[in-house]
Amino acid sequence: MTAMIWRTGSIIRVPEGCGAEWLHHSKRGKIVVHDLIAGMAQRLGLSLELNEDGAGRLVFEDRYAVDIQVLDDEEHRFYISSTVGQADTPSEAELKTLLDANLFGQGTGEAALAFDPDLEEIVLQRSFDARFTDLDQLMAALEEFVNVAASWTERLAQQGADRSGGSAEATALAQGDPSILRI
Repeated sequence: MTAMIWRTGSIIRVPEGCGAEWLHHSKRGKIVVHDLIAGMAQRLGLSLELNEDGAGRLVFEDRYAVDIQVLDDEEHRFYISSTVGQADTPSEAELKTLLDANLFGQGTGEAALAFDPDLEEIVLQRSFDARFTDLDQLMAALEEFVNVAASWTERLAQQGADRSGGSAEATALAQGDPSILRI
């Protein structure tokens, strides 16, 4: 058995003498995904190990959690996601705002905003195909993703504060609160 010599390509690492067919083997595809995630963690100065469900979490500035998920049934693909807001049921106006941001990625970069009705969360998410992503691309994408997640977290928190402040005033008015003046 000969030792594998690795060459660095513009996309991913491929053993010397092997072509794209190398990636079509399930275990090897998963190895490439895990190597890419491990390389990202190493660049961040972390030791990240995915759990038995293929999930891990990075937290930036002690505020912005980015979840990484590798699914068993998707050989070369992995996902990053971040909860950017909570909502029981988003209003039509809120959903329109999210959809407008998704249009051509103008408010989300290459990620997308979605509503998870089971968890009642607004989530920013992005998928990657390890066959077409190198470590430098992943690092740049992660930086952009965290910046977009931070922006949406702040924006949605402010909208929630504005909305709850308005409802508190409406409740106070309805209860005849003397500290509220009606003009």
